[in-house]
This record gives sequence, C-alpha cells and structure tokens, in this order.
Amino acid sequence: MSFVLVRSALDQLVQVLEQDGYDVYGPVVVDSAIRYQLVHGIDELAIGVRDVQGPGHYSLVERSDDAMFGYTVGVASLKDLFFPPRRAVWSSVREGGTLRFEPAERPEPKIAVIGARACELAALAIHDTVLLGGEYKDADYLRRRTDSFIVSVDCTEPGEVCFCGSMGTGPAATTHFDLAMTELLVDGEWEYVGRFGSERGERILERVTHRHPDQIEISLVRSAVSGASDAMGRELSTVGLPEFLASHREHPAWADIAQRCLACGNCTQACPTCFCVSTLDTASLDGSRASRELRWDSCFSLDFSFMGGRPHRSTIDARYRQWLTHKLSGWVEQFGTSGCVGCGRCITWCPVGIDFTAEIPKMMERVDA
Repeated sequence: MSFVLVRSALDQLVQVLEQDGYDVYGPVVVDSAIRYQLVHGIDELAIGVRDVQGPGHYSLVERSDDAMFGYTVGVASLKDLFFPPRRAVWSSVREGGTLRFEPAERPEPKIAVIGARACELAALAIHDTVLLGGEYKDADYLRRRTDSFIVSVDCTEPGEVCFCGSMGTGPAATTHFDLAMTELLVDGEWEYVGRFGSERGERILERVTHRHPDQIEISLVRSAVSGASDAMGRELSTVGLPEFLASHREHPAWADIAQRCLACGNCTQACPTCFCVSTLDTASLDGSRASRELRWDSCFSLDFSFMGGRPHRSTIDARYRQWLTHKLSGWVEQFGTSGCVGCGRCITWCPVGIDFTAEIPKMMERVDA
C-alpha cells in the first residue's frame, strides 16, 4: 500500500489527467445500467447505486450509502474502449475513370479509465497477448493502448454471478494498472487506499493531494478484499477442464443446452475477451462510393463458419460447444491462458440464464456416472 486519497482528491486526479490530454472514462448510469462514459468530474459517476445480477437478470438499486464504486461490473467492459464494436478500414471514391482509395481516419486517443475492475484488467492482458503479441499486430488497438492510463478499484462486494476468485483474476488487481485503489468508509469518510502499478502512476499522483496509509487502513483493505473473495456467488474449477472439454465434444449435454440456447450471441458481445470480427463491405447504388469496416462477430452466427457453400456449424449445440470449448480449452493451448476471467457477464446477459459454471459440473457428473 502506498497512498490514501480522499474523495475530493479523485476530482483532482481527473483534472490532472485531462490536463495531460487524456479522455477520462468512468462508470456512469446510462439507461438504467452502468457503463464507461466520458467524464469530467466524480459527480458524474455512479454514486450510491449497486447492481443486482443473476442468470438473465440485471437491475440497479439504491445503496444505503454513497459509495462511488459500490457495484460489481458494468454492462460493457474495457473492450468497448480499446476494441470498439465497429471500426472503419477504408473508403473509396470513383470520379470519372479514376478510383481513389482513402484509409480511414485513425484517431490517436489518450484513454484514461477510473474504476476498472480486476477481471477487466485480466481481460485486457489477454487482448494484449492476442492482438499485440503475434507477428501481426492490430494497429488500431495498439494506438488506443499506447499511453493509456488505468485506475483500478478492487471489488469488495462481489455479485451473485461473479467467480473471478476461482479463475485467479480478482477481486484485487495485480497487473495492467497504473494506480489501484480500494474504496473504504472510515469513520464516516470515504477513503481510497491504493498502490502503484507503474512509474507513470507515481508521477501523476505527485500532482494530487495524498498521504501514506496507516496500519489500520492497510488491515481494512486486506479484510475487505479477503471477504470479497470468500463471498463469490459462483466458482469454476479449472483443474483438468481443458482436457475434459477437448475430449468430450460429443457429450449429450451439448444438445441439452442447445434446447435452451437462443444462439443470440449476447454472451460473446458481453464477454470482455471475445475478439472475433467480420468484414463488411458496402457500396452506393451508382458504384461511386464504397467502404469497408470491421465489426464484432460471434461464433453463434451462422455466417461465422460459412465455408464451401454452407455453414460449418449449422446446429446450435455445435456453435455453443465451439464457443465454450474454445474459451475454456482451445484458448489455453493457443494463447497460454483461459479465455474466461470470471466476470459473469455471459450468465447475466443470457436471456434464458444459461450458466456454464453449473452446466460443466453436470457434464462431469454424467461422465462419472
């Protein structure tokens, strides 16, 4: 532990980041949900609300206090900021007999985030590996990640669908942050007891009013984080899981799940680690203009596996199996880590409430039987 901020100092932090040219994003209530939005002060944040999440359920309720980060996770993750749902690639214009191609404008935003959760930072680490770790790098993602500034806030009140503890990705952030804090109510005042994650974080905080924590505050942080880990609403054992899923592609449970699954793709859209995209080309009716853009895609889409004149995965059970097996098994072999960070969004935003932390143990029990 390295510093303590009072609530007014968070406003200073926002101002300092803006002075350095950052677009500052924080959790804001939008359309009865918490989302990352551009903010200019802490009064705009989701103060005094918490989320109630369950299989196929999300709602916001008032808290009995005015905690600023008293929720679990928002509707959308950091993926929306660093890997947007739609990205222009190029456009073309035909004038006379000349066809001119123009690359899309590539803004170079300096993104700062206040309130990132540990599970989201784990997802960001996965995207860094997938999109920047190979021979071919995603240039747009690189621009957004370069010089980004992340302020994480540890979870102290996990939700019903959270299982980051069993995935080793939370509730406290361990990497990919510049500043990390725990929100505490001490003697009626809100304090943010934090630690540094980078030299850049230290330099920024030199311009913000802060002090060193005492032993009581350090103990309160440890107790809050430990209590959150014990209070997780779900868990998933990953011991032997990649091998199990890879060797049970014909398990009858896939068909059972498919009877409930709508193949809507909500789980892949809400997931902070899914990164598949498709290419969309459009043209004007007279052929004078055309454009290409990248859009998020989903392995639940029929077109996603379209090869040789037909979809390769034409059934819902095949598509659900592809998603979950790649996420929890193939991903490990391909990228060296699970593709799940335990945020529980796929459970919350599934319209029929399919919960794979419950389905997988059932599959294993049927095999044992």
